[in-house]
Amino acid sequence: MTSAISTRTRPRVFLSFALRDRRLAIKVAHILSESGLNVVRPDELEPGGEYSAAVRDAMRRSAAMVVVLSQAAIESEQIPSSVLFEIGAGFGAEKPIFVVTDNPGAKLPFGTPKLRILPASRVEEIADELLARS
Repeated sequence: MTSAISTRTRPRVFLSFALRDRRLAIKVAHILSESGLNVVRPDELEPGGEYSAAVRDAMRRSAAMVVVLSQAAIESEQIPSSVLFEIGAGFGAEKPIFVVTDNPGAKLPFGTPKLRILPASRVEEIADELLARS
């Protein structure tokens, strides 16, 4: 019972990732959760429709977005439209957006000053920042 209450009061983050980056995303989700955040993954939500209401609602209710992109996804420039849509929705909702990559020197194939790019080795900094705001 206590963990259910504490889960509801922890800052919620929406984790966006390409299917090919699922392994890295699960590691990032674990670190964020262990660091005190409530992590919502789209692959754990109820599917339905072209873009489910559950995903849109989870994004809306999140304090921030964390986008996981492997170097392979960045280099191929084949980032799925769902991930790009989620980044756009985060911008539209004026949410902090953190991009976590497995390459510390990664450069995204698109530019925007609002994205914070962090290597996977610094994921805890996301939790530190969001917990300090709450």
